[in-house]
Amino acid sequence: MHCSLWGAELVHREIKKKKKGSLIPDRDHVIRHVPLAKTRRDSDGKVCGILPQAIERRDSEEYLSVSHYEHFSGSQVQKLFSVKNAIASGKRSGTLGIKGLLAKANVGNLKQSVEKKTAKKIRVAYLPTKKDSSHSGVYKLPEEDSELMDALASEVFSEIFFLNDIK
Repeated sequence: MHCSLWGAELVHREIKKKKKGSLIPDRDHVIRHVPLAKTRRDSDGKVCGILPQAIERRDSEEYLSVSHYEHFSGSQVQKLFSVKNAIASGKRSGTLGIKGLLAKANVGNLKQSVEKKTAKKIRVAYLPTKKDSSHSGVYKLPEEDSELMDALASEVFSEIFFLNDIK
């Protein structure tokens, strides 16, 4: 598929097809969808980041779900729009609403931060689904480490984009 923005028309363009389970390069980025309830706010109530709970995996999951940002080509706006749509298509409802955000992290920084704080190595792998071709997973992310999760939320997943601004 190809991605171009001409007026209201958007067509996806996916970069090279990767094999399921292949590792995402350290130079690339992953995106995590964060609902408004899991955002960090300043004293004025303005959203200024994400809470550690936004990047904790559920007990039943073996990895943290993320999306591979560089899976799509184009400008930052086009990539974010494509990631937003891919995540939405993977949801049961088919939508994300307008009140959440997307948090972006560099894969290399994520791996280094976890290893520095825990001496454990994580793996970030490409795991496409039928509905979300950019779906990926962060494996072996320590579960019960609140200090690590706080650092990842504030330092690694620090670049945020509001869903209602991604059009």
